[in-house]
Amino acid sequence: MIKFLSFLGTGRYLSGVYHLEGIKSETTHFVQKAVLDILRQQGIMVDRAYIFVTEKAESTNWAGLASELEQLRKQMDGFRYDAVRIPTAVYPQEVWEMFEIVTNVLEEEDEVIFDITHSFRYQPMLALLTLHYARITKRVKVLGIYYGLFEQENGEHPIIDLTAFSDMQDWVTNVYSYIQTGNANALSQWVLEREKMIRNQEKRSTEDLSKLNSAAQKLKELTSALQASRAPLVSKIAMEASQSLKELQEVSGSLRPMFRPLKVLYQKMEEDISDLAVQDDILSGLAAIEWCINHGLTQQAYTLASELYTTAICLKYKWNPYGKKEEGEEISKRDLVDRALTAAMKIIEKKRSMDQYREQYRDEKYLSLIEMVLSHKPLLDILHEIRDYRNDLNHGGWRPAPLSSETLEKKIVELFGQYRSLLLEFWQSHVESGENNLAAK
Repeated sequence: MIKFLSFLGTGRYLSGVYHLEGIKSETTHFVQKAVLDILRQQGIMVDRAYIFVTEKAESTNWAGLASELEQLRKQMDGFRYDAVRIPTAVYPQEVWEMFEIVTNVLEEEDEVIFDITHSFRYQPMLALLTLHYARITKRVKVLGIYYGLFEQENGEHPIIDLTAFSDMQDWVTNVYSYIQTGNANALSQWVLEREKMIRNQEKRSTEDLSKLNSAAQKLKELTSALQASRAPLVSKIAMEASQSLKELQEVSGSLRPMFRPLKVLYQKMEEDISDLAVQDDILSGLAAIEWCINHGLTQQAYTLASELYTTAICLKYKWNPYGKKEEGEEISKRDLVDRALTAAMKIIEKKRSMDQYREQYRDEKYLSLIEMVLSHKPLLDILHEIRDYRNDLNHGGWRPAPLSSETLEKKIVELFGQYRSLLLEFWQSHVESGENNLAAK
């Protein structure tokens, strides 16, 4: 249903003609009648009009407006209108009461046009906030926000289209969502919808739109990869996203007004992902863990941290890090490394000894791996703790003594600094002779 909302004031309204996008209204004392008339000429047939009135506004001007709306009703099939009483006071209680009154006239998936010409004091702000709230909670669509600029009696008065204010609120919401959660889906979808709208209007593609859409999609791919813990994809997509953002900067001077806030935002985004956009999988992996921590993705941070040491060992000895078995292998090199890490953890827990593993296994590569991992005990200790917390998360808390979500969030922050330092030390150190022998085995 298409609904028209407006506030009615207490002033003495003079007669005039209003115009919007080259279309003129009939002569009227009321901008509400003018907007509805112009919308009718544009083919937008409003189903219901709600005019918000204080007690004084109702006694002063409602009869005159109702008379003109009644004339319009005869030209618009099914059109209805109502006066809705609102409080006069401006104390917080009355403000919230007015917010509720305005919100309650809107229903799921309504299409809304708001005239704020005679909004008084805080009412224009209230109108914008109410629309934003209804768009989120009731999925209403804003067709237009208008302000009639009365210049002189018996003249022609422009109606200003302020619908862009709604777009500005979208920016705030979508940017906040990205900053807090690292989720670029809403931002990407908003850019895509606006891009499609402009393409349909202009019947052509332009360089700035192409660059804008490319950057938005790459950011969406990157944040989706991080949220799904797709570690092998992060470095590649981050470099592609960084390149797309740089290319967008090159055409930033020609961006349309509605996209100009992107310039500052995308500069910040490029800084945000710069450490991810490196060819070194371990450096990129550490940056991914930190990114997840900063954006509240606790489970992803634990998962990535739990796997990164295994990846580092595989890459250090030039083994396939993806868990793919080579010809003649019973298990993949990655699985072998994970088994060695598990064995080493049992040794430091004193559940088993190295001698017991030597008696049980004859695989020199496996035994050498266990010894190598044990030689980096501080790193192994931290990994052991991280994997225990990851198991708590992955089991959904169904354990004898599950930790609270607050504790899990706090622990990954506490552990990450030392984990990063020790893993970097391992990764960047020269390969010792024993490890050289291991690589050759």
